Amino acid sequence: MPAGTNEKPLRLFLALWPEDSVRLRLGATMAALKPTVSGRWLRPEQLHLTLAFLGAVERQRLPELNRIAARAAGLGFDLLLDRVECWPRNGIVCLAPGAVPSALLGLAERLNQGLGQAGYRLDPRPFRAHLTLARDGRPQGALGSLAAPIWWPVRSFSLVESRLEPRGAIYRVLETWPLADPRD
Repeated sequence: MPAGTNEKPLRLFLALWPEDSVRLRLGATMAALKPTVSGRWLRPEQLHLTLAFLGAVERQRLPELNRIAARAAGLGFDLLLDRVECWPRNGIVCLAPGAVPSALLGLAERLNQGLGQAGYRLDPRPFRAHLTLARDGRPQGALGSLAAPIWWPVRSFSLVESRLEPRGAIYRVLETWPLADPRD
């Protein structure tokens, strides 16, 4: 930390942050799945699709993050979350697209490239589009196609702060960047 400051670094990530109408459908999907999947369910207001996890970032790097994100912005896209999955290795229960839009892959790639060039340590695993619903999940039957797929018109992405508190992580959107309308 710079001399004279005692501010802690921020724990940050970049994500697709659902609008309220999408969040309502996500909450309804969670409610429908809870009887057949045990686990630690996230709160609907915390649901998001992570593009890049940054970890601890000094506050003075926020302008740099803003520039990287603004340069990465491209076209908006429609995301269809039509699969429910449970990843056995880590017990993540998530929604995923059967087909990942190329605009989503491009956005994640541009962000990760810009962040890497700026010296951020990133997850070395390839980007895998998913929206986590629960942790330590144990389904009581087969998962797969979602009975009521969720259509999400993605027109922005956000920088989000994650504060770890006794009751769990609390997320706060710090900045949002628009994506160009794909119909223009």
